[in-house]
Amino acid sequence: MTPHAFILVPLGLMLFVFSRKWLYRLMVASTLFSGTAVFNLGSGDGASGVQVWMFFGSLWLLREAITRLLQGRLSIRRRLVTPATWLGVFLFMAAISLVMPLYINGHLQIGSATLTDNSTTPLIFTSRHITAWLYIAFGILLAISLADENSSVDKLEATGRVYLCTGVFVSLWGFFQLLCPLIGLTYPAFIFNNSTSPGAMGYMATFPGMELLRMSSVALETSIMSQALLTVLPLTFPALLGRGRLISIKSDRYCALLIVAALIGSTSSSAYAGLLFVAVATLWMAARMKINRATTIIKMALLGAACVSTVVFVLYTQVVFMRQMLDLILFAKGSSYSALERLKTIELASGYFSRYPLLGVGWGSVTSHDLLFKLLADVGLIGFMSFAGAVLWLIIRLNRDLKGRQDRVAMIQMAWLLSLTVLIFTNVLSGFAYVLGHMWFTFGMAITCATLTGPLNARPNTQTVPAGPQLHPEGTLV
Repeated sequence: MTPHAFILVPLGLMLFVFSRKWLYRLMVASTLFSGTAVFNLGSGDGASGVQVWMFFGSLWLLREAITRLLQGRLSIRRRLVTPATWLGVFLFMAAISLVMPLYINGHLQIGSATLTDNSTTPLIFTSRHITAWLYIAFGILLAISLADENSSVDKLEATGRVYLCTGVFVSLWGFFQLLCPLIGLTYPAFIFNNSTSPGAMGYMATFPGMELLRMSSVALETSIMSQALLTVLPLTFPALLGRGRLISIKSDRYCALLIVAALIGSTSSSAYAGLLFVAVATLWMAARMKINRATTIIKMALLGAACVSTVVFVLYTQVVFMRQMLDLILFAKGSSYSALERLKTIELASGYFSRYPLLGVGWGSVTSHDLLFKLLADVGLIGFMSFAGAVLWLIIRLNRDLKGRQDRVAMIQMAWLLSLTVLIFTNVLSGFAYVLGHMWFTFGMAITCATLTGPLNARPNTQTVPAGPQLHPEGTLV
């Protein structure tokens, strides 16, 4: 147990009994705290942390299950059946793929994911495979439950506010982390960075050959913080476009500026690629929704980018220190250790897939720092197609509903569609983040947005759908 457990466990149990609302809010907020563990298991390279979102998520799911049992309501809304089925098929195929380590039983050598390590390990079935499957089972269950919970626009906005406020805190804490050494203060990592997982020491990372820290805030490391914040940023876009807000238009815009500043300050290639992707996707969606204000915003953004680029160019050519920094941040990424290591894992994964194309080599067998070959190598073509089917169904459904609309629901759908697409984009670049809370939270919110149809989309001022059995007039899925 970590010291946090002596606070979080009693708090979670108290909220489990007395306050469903605050238990839910804490669960939503904790999805961004990947560096915070309630329990640490194992040691050394085999260490792992039970993240705080898993703890609060487990309590929330258990409370929901008990409530449904007492009410005799063992179903989800009918409109959730299709996305739940796609994800269920993916989960089933991941389970079926676990026969492959038993079938291979040491006849395939799995190469090390470390660039300088050429050792191999025979593939056999271990408890690691079960643990990896349980991660996605828990994540999918949480995503579907979130989609069922947020059955109205009011609930969607309330949940979005919690997520946005958490993103603001993560950004502020990241800047505090960078400020600590400048003012002679020891960074209090014990507060939010207590996981003993080997990948959880991002708050200690520095630029090669320099003593400057890299921002990771409450996340495992810089790239994960950036990917999580990129799913928060689109929630501010309705306010930027003048068509909606979560807190207030002015507050949402300030939140957007802070999050963008944190993403730029992260010096993460995932952050920069994600920001560019979000900008292009927003322009395309705004044109599809016929939002004229987007053109003005894009022009202002381009003007600001031009000014920043000019300043950066001057600093790069005139200041030696800035030249070294920019070389490390921007120009050395392609030949860096991490980039070469990523290419190595992708090459190895493609080789495993070519040998076992249908079921792969078993879920949790391969480390690949990308989404495509991670899925192909682990679960084969069939598993990959089921996951791709879930993603494409959500994107197509949301995109279809946005055409020519600017109402309240459409703006929420646009925000979560952007969050989902940038999530998939960064996962393609960096790896499948199935052990992280922001991944399944974003999926759950996108699912519920994709199923807001009929009367909910027809009225800008949609009222909350009553809770209870009334949510299931169209049929049930037991």
